[in-house]
Amino acid sequence: AAAGTSGPLEGPASQTSAPMAAAAPKTAAETAILGDILLNFGLSGFSNMAAAAVTNPIDVLKVKLQLDKTNNSMMQRVTNLVRDEGAAGLFTRGLPASLMREGVYGTIRLGAYDQIKSQLDHVGIPALSEGSALGKVVAAGTAGAIGSAIGSPTELVKVKMQATGWAESEKPFTTTLCCWKRVVRTEGISGLFCGAKAFVVRSSVLTGTQIPSYEVSKHYLKEHGIMEEGTTLHLTASMAAGLAATATCSPFDFIKTRMMNEGARYDYNSWKCFTQSVAKEGPLSLYKGAFANWLRLGPHTIVTFLVYERARDWFGVKPV
Repeated sequence: AAAGTSGPLEGPASQTSAPMAAAAPKTAAETAILGDILLNFGLSGFSNMAAAAVTNPIDVLKVKLQLDKTNNSMMQRVTNLVRDEGAAGLFTRGLPASLMREGVYGTIRLGAYDQIKSQLDHVGIPALSEGSALGKVVAAGTAGAIGSAIGSPTELVKVKMQATGWAESEKPFTTTLCCWKRVVRTEGISGLFCGAKAFVVRSSVLTGTQIPSYEVSKHYLKEHGIMEEGTTLHLTASMAAGLAATATCSPFDFIKTRMMNEGARYDYNSWKCFTQSVAKEGPLSLYKGAFANWLRLGPHTIVTFLVYERARDWFGVKPV
């Protein structure tokens, strides 16, 4: 009787425990994957914020030059800016806003890159293999577009803080919070997204050039035995990536900066900003601040990837 009783009692229990036992490793694996994804996003944000802290003075100069409408030479304008701002002013102007921007935009655009590559590869678009440059460009461009769409308000506040106000009649912003409040008060919530389209295009072009060019050039140098994994390789690849990104995104960056700081002047229309700037200041106006953009984007790219690679190594994550 005892034996007859044990059969029906143990049967359902064993059937229930089997799926539970199988689900435990699956749950653990999913938790580990989620942890890796969150770690990558965290490292991405940290590396971009570190780069922003180092390059903020150059970023301030770049924004000022893009907004300058005089015909002075580059050296005259830079000299005037350094004289007017002072060394401390260049280092601190808009720095909290810049760190906030990288904490949102930078975290997403670099952190989402690997995940988007995996998804593209999963649906039949090669992006993970070494020869799949087009897939990498699509993945990086998509990551840049997503990050900029979400982080557009932080970019606008950064630009305004670095430009010190958007109208001569207005007093300069005293704090980052003051800038947020004034934009919402004078232009509404939609004012925070002024120039968002230009920013998304600019960021998609920038990220679609910067990250793939770093990854492709790095792996090319390794595979051909020119360099080994290490700081020298990371430095060389990031320099190439910074140069490529500057060449492709400078005109888009110019339009983005003017729209975010002077959107009302162009009726919040990026095309109008483009046509009026070219008509009044010539086609080369699109490359105003391009040298400063390179001086900023080059070191920013270098610091970002050097810190990112070191942080990945520290946490036991394989190199890019």
